[in-house]
Amino acid sequence: MSRSPRKRSDSPEKSMDVFEAIKTRRSIRKYKNEAVPEEDLEKIIEAARLSPSASNNQPWRFIIVRDQRMKGFLAKSVGPQGFVSEVGAVIVVLGDPEVAPYWYMMDPMIAAEHIVLAATALGYGTCWIGALGDWVPENAGEVKKAEYSGRNVHRMCFDYRNRR
Repeated sequence: MSRSPRKRSDSPEKSMDVFEAIKTRRSIRKYKNEAVPEEDLEKIIEAARLSPSASNNQPWRFIIVRDQRMKGFLAKSVGPQGFVSEVGAVIVVLGDPEVAPYWYMMDPMIAAEHIVLAATALGYGTCWIGALGDWVPENAGEVKKAEYSGRNVHRMCFDYRNRR
């Protein structure tokens, strides 16, 4: 059975083709520290939510950090990555071993890659930070709670507008 090709959306939105996003994605470490519009963050998280996961368990959780003080805490927690405090938004990607004991590390990484590609397609610079350091202060709120609640914070993805 042959299927007819899908038509491109007539949406007025401007975004790039997935292959263009793959080719042009780079790790960016200089940012404008401008707020990322809520609408763009929603699109980026929706792209992550649509990523595949084993048995569709979706063992991930995303924390969007925009508070300057919290971004400062996160910058200190990941070592020599001071640029983290200079971004418009941070997306922390969490994997939950209770939801998917075998896939809780891999499935969220696929979602994180969807985040990076969606952000690139929308014109943002990104940098994937592969670890959360040991130093996150007690008053770091939801990120600290997640770190010690069995929801492993195994990847952090930072998505922000760059200096293009």
